[in-house]
Amino acid sequence: MHKVNAMENIGIADLKTALNNQISIFTGQSGVGKSSLTNTLIPDKKLKTNTVSGITKHCRHTTITHL
Repeated sequence: MHKVNAMENIGIADLKTALNNQISIFTGQSGVGKSSLTNTLIPDKKLKTNTVSGITKHCRHTTITHL
């Protein structure tokens, strides 16, 4: 397990090393930062993100898929 903070770039270098040459997925509840983390690791991905709620301290759901 890796503790990371995409907004403050904490733990990102170690996570990149751990993910190198791997197929990986991020899972978790809506609004916990999966898209922000993906954007930090893969800047050209440019997934849409939203602001963090002052009450829950989580982001609001923004990720969508078009089929």
